[in-house]
Amino acid sequence: MDQAARIKDAANIVDIVGEVVELRRSGSGLMGRCPFHNEKTGSFHVSPDKRRFKCFGCGEGGDVLDFVQKFHGLEFMDALRLLADRYGITLEDQKGDDQYRNRTRLRALYAAMQESYARALPGSSAAAYLIRRGLTLQVAEEFGIGFAADQLPRDVKPQQGDGILAKSGRVLIRSRLTVPIYDSTGNVIAFAGRALSDLQEPKYLNSPQTPIYSKKATLYNMHRAGPAGRRARRIVITEGYFDVIASHRAGIPETVAVCGTAFTPEHAKLLMRQVRQVVLVFDNDEAGRKATEKAATPLLSAGIEIKVCELPEGQDIDDLCRNDADGYRAMVDKAPDFWTHLLHRLGQEYALRSPSGSNKAIERLRPFAAAVSPVERSTLAAELSTLTGASQQLIEAALRGRRAPQSDPSRNSDAECLPAEATLVRLFADEPEALTLLEDARRVFEGLGLRMSSAVSILADHPEVEYGEWEMRCGEAAGDLAALVMAEGPRPSIADGKAALRALERELLRRRRREALAAAQSADDGAALDALIEIASKA
Repeated sequence: MDQAARIKDAANIVDIVGEVVELRRSGSGLMGRCPFHNEKTGSFHVSPDKRRFKCFGCGEGGDVLDFVQKFHGLEFMDALRLLADRYGITLEDQKGDDQYRNRTRLRALYAAMQESYARALPGSSAAAYLIRRGLTLQVAEEFGIGFAADQLPRDVKPQQGDGILAKSGRVLIRSRLTVPIYDSTGNVIAFAGRALSDLQEPKYLNSPQTPIYSKKATLYNMHRAGPAGRRARRIVITEGYFDVIASHRAGIPETVAVCGTAFTPEHAKLLMRQVRQVVLVFDNDEAGRKATEKAATPLLSAGIEIKVCELPEGQDIDDLCRNDADGYRAMVDKAPDFWTHLLHRLGQEYALRSPSGSNKAIERLRPFAAAVSPVERSTLAAELSTLTGASQQLIEAALRGRRAPQSDPSRNSDAECLPAEATLVRLFADEPEALTLLEDARRVFEGLGLRMSSAVSILADHPEVEYGEWEMRCGEAAGDLAALVMAEGPRPSIADGKAALRALERELLRRRRREALAAAQSADDGAALDALIEIASKA
């Protein structure tokens, strides 16, 4: 039996899966919610007899080694090593696997550095900094906080590419407080170095990417927050390492932070394996608001429910946790959902009842709306319709990004239409009751040869279609229709539409009079004269 088979034979798949998935007995097996895709009802099955797992929703399946690889994002040999360590099995030297040996060497190197940094903390300037922040050495020990002196420990011999040395050969993190960053299995894989004086720049200096560390796929404190988050059914995301520590001390251990980078789709996938809800807690300033919106798109795309805890202006998590931990916990627990938060924010920034304000709000919402299902997008459009007064159909079309391509930036779509023509087309897109004017509008549009006559004719033949389908039926005219409907300006009423129709009817009458008069003057044509007399009688 090879060593992989021995490890799989020794490992209990129910124990391994049960640590990260809430399982319940179902016949001879166990069922739960799949950690690899978003689902509300469990379709994830574990068979103790067959020692295999299978999700009947997304199709993921395999043995215990496959599960560890997929869930933790590990290479085959790293997953094998994890299970071997757990079950006390000694792995043979993997002579043909240089990458595995290098990752093993790096883990040992970072473990040795962490031990050295932690030993150096008592009595250092880093310890004094912690005391000023109200943190004890016991807290520092719990989170592995240490101190990096100017020189490396004598027994640590890093190489270039290990993430320890700068290109110049000097130590990258020195004379700084150190915060260890762990992988999902609890191994130290990187460090964040915090400046201890205003003369040190930058404020934080983070380890670069290495074969064992990827910033875009690592969340600080995930190895602790994962189990806590599964119990709480959520994960709280903050901006910094000390925000995590403060939240943990305030009774919210399911807290993580990004490691000196923007929030990524890889981070969202990492979270999706653990929970279906996150709470974003960023500073209530311009940078914090932008960070919230940047994090939202990958989270929404992953199918994760988002709540946003907006801190009181001018306060950070550390302040709140120190002065009112109970209040901070209550704020996190009562955080509104992302859409409520964002619509409230847009209402503060823009005059949503104005055409300009509503268009700007839609521009901000469009990337988020693109990341969710049509049902969620429709619900969002309904809420925005209530706030702006614009029709839900129009907003849905705008959220889908249907705009006219304009190669010439000076082109003004409205200017190429008669004002009354633009009013009627906008009204037909907004107001179902206006469709009673369609037949008269088609007659007048076609009589005048107006630019949007084909669009009005299509709608007259299919008055039941929604805006999106109407636009698609218009073919080459679709871009002109979208530009006209979505252009800035007040939305017309039924009364505006009737007035516009009367104006176009008068214009059609004037045009026919001119044509008949010209024909009567150019020839002795009795029929043309009769037509002129009839037109004159209608004026």
